[in-house]
Amino acid sequence: MAILFRNVYLLDGTMERAVRADLLVEGERIKKIAAPGSLSGEKCEVIDGKGETLLLPGFFNAHCHAAMTLLRGLGEERPLVEWLEQKIWPLEEHLTDEVVYAGAVQAMCEMA
Repeated sequence: MAILFRNVYLLDGTMERAVRADLLVEGERIKKIAAPGSLSGEKCEVIDGKGETLLLPGFFNAHCHAAMTLLRGLGEERPLVEWLEQKIWPLEEHLTDEVVYAGAVQAMCEMA
């Protein structure tokens, strides 16, 4: 299914400032970016940004300790080294593959 984002502002990390445009997406791919109002909305869903909507690329957390959701709140307010040495590392030694998997699934549900 195609989606046309009409009259929106676009901004990514390579740009100094946002630009107004129409953006056509088909499936998971950006198919076309053009001047605002210049793309046809035939045979696709149209979302009109009315010149007031900003589209940004997705933000991805590429480094997370997902399974550690199970240890959330444990030893809060302690200095980092004390927290790691006295609370986290002793428990991590006893984590099984099944427990790590369950913690990661919980984290993914929260992130979704």
